[in-house]
Amino acid sequence: MDIQPLSTAGNLTGKTGSVGSILDKDAFMKLILAQLSNPNPFKPQDIEQMMNQFIQLGLLERMLSIEDQIKNLNRTQALAQASALIGHEVTVADGEATVTGIVDRATISGDRASIIIDGKAYALSNVIQVGKEKVDQTEQLDQVIALLQQIKEQGENSG
Repeated sequence: MDIQPLSTAGNLTGKTGSVGSILDKDAFMKLILAQLSNPNPFKPQDIEQMMNQFIQLGLLERMLSIEDQIKNLNRTQALAQASALIGHEVTVADGEATVTGIVDRATISGDRASIIIDGKAYALSNVIQVGKEKVDQTEQLDQVIALLQQIKEQGENSG
């Protein structure tokens, strides 16, 4: 005698995804608890199978934790790469055109790092050229004034 299910699960053929997207740890834990709470009297569960399920649950939790850590590391690395461009002249692709300017700031939203040029955000992945770091003209003037003062002091001390 065949027993037909009351409902069927969706067709999973051809669908791919990470372990966490198909069956998250909460669903996995509920499944294990349901198996333990409602044992099949015709097929008793052996201890080895139960231990394997608990080990699988532990491994799943560790993999999800590592996945989160890798995502955080990637975010940090992307922001560090974008931040390293602050003050540099860069050229970015903007649709069909290119934009060249000095990077003012770096931001991150989700997993996407962006650089800000003249108040407009551009994806870090759109950077096509990086030039030398540009020094602010005020900074340059201050450096020239300091250098002239040093020369003047050296001239006064030697003469």
